[in-house]
Amino acid sequence: MLWAARNPRRYLGAVWLIVWLELLHGVVDDIYLIANGFSAGGYIPFIAIHLSIIITGVLFARQAEAETA
Repeated sequence: MLWAARNPRRYLGAVWLIVWLELLHGVVDDIYLIANGFSAGGYIPFIAIHLSIIITGVLFARQAEAETA
């Protein structure tokens, strides 16, 4: 995300890729591990971190898309 932040209009595809990867390989994997008996206390903070990255990525990607339109 820091790399794409240098020129968000140019790297908009990379931003959306990272958002999807954070969702699928971050949040979904953490939920899967919790469902399989791992400690929820250890994975809930990581879910919060992944969600904050997803939310900021979506907000800034939409902002960059609105600027190009």
